[in-house]
Amino acid sequence: MTRKPPRGTPDLSSAFAIDADELSVLTQWSPSTTEVILRVPTDDVRPSPFQPRGRPSPRAVEAVRAAIATAGGIAVAREAAEPSPFTGLDAEARALGDLAIDVAEHGVETPLEARRIPGGTLELLSGHRRLAAARLAGLAEVPVVDRGDVPDHVAAAVVYRRNLLRKDFTAWQEASSFAAIRENRRGAGLPDSVRAVARALGTSHGRAGDLLTIARAFDADVVEAVGAPGDVVEDVLSRLTFRALRELATGSSTAERVARLRVLAGVEEPPRAPRRTAAAERRERRGGGFTLTVRKPPERMTATEAAAALEILSGEVDRLRARLAALGPPAARPRR
Repeated sequence: MTRKPPRGTPDLSSAFAIDADELSVLTQWSPSTTEVILRVPTDDVRPSPFQPRGRPSPRAVEAVRAAIATAGGIAVAREAAEPSPFTGLDAEARALGDLAIDVAEHGVETPLEARRIPGGTLELLSGHRRLAAARLAGLAEVPVVDRGDVPDHVAAAVVYRRNLLRKDFTAWQEASSFAAIRENRRGAGLPDSVRAVARALGTSHGRAGDLLTIARAFDADVVEAVGAPGDVVEDVLSRLTFRALRELATGSSTAERVARLRVLAGVEEPPRAPRRTAAAERRERRGGGFTLTVRKPPERMTATEAAAALEILSGEVDRLRARLAALGPPAARPRR
């Protein structure tokens, strides 16, 4: 079975062309050529290592799988009247669940794209959500366009370009993908300057520099330091806008970035706002601890002001006693 490329498919060969050798590799499998569609068992297609984590997120996949099981299976979920079995799930999971229902009814209408890697395994270039939906729907096979032997650096670029066409491709996913593509080009001996990679991907030099700055600022060491599962941290980063990521990357220290992510990931509670009355104020100190400021002599406080000041002070004394008790007797505490 053959088909012509869909209308509007970008000519990736021109987008990636940097030198003659790379262009010759790309034109061997460009969407402008005839495509052969295979029927492949769903378990015989594996995700791309260049696909950003969280597309789709494991959390969304598991939520949809659980909802389908609760409904009594995909067949029951298809026929379910309102409310949908995916009511109550977040937007990503609902969309994936709806796609799984559609795939269960109509099959995968747009073929996946894959390359051949050593050993003959098919590895996706596009269609990760469709593959996840097909598995959730219980399909035995999926249609796949076999692109043949595609080098790593080209595969990484194709995955990146395909994702850019999606509205839900986040700034963090774009940054991490861009950094991975640069590393793959370096490993392949291709030009890997910021300008060269930006030109290869059709991205401005300024945005490319910002993407690499973001990727470096939230590298694997920072993600690990957050102390939450990797997919949780990836989800947190994916919720931040490009502007927020850039400001955190350029306007804060590594420790401050880790602290911010720990709060967003639910590892730590957010710092409490300063408690303040006309007579007293409590304020957090950077690095830990707090400052209590009494603004009036006790004899000049009104009854309300005195009660508020005592509430602030007694609350902090109680918290301090609890923390000291948790550390054990003074002799058992580590010396610093």
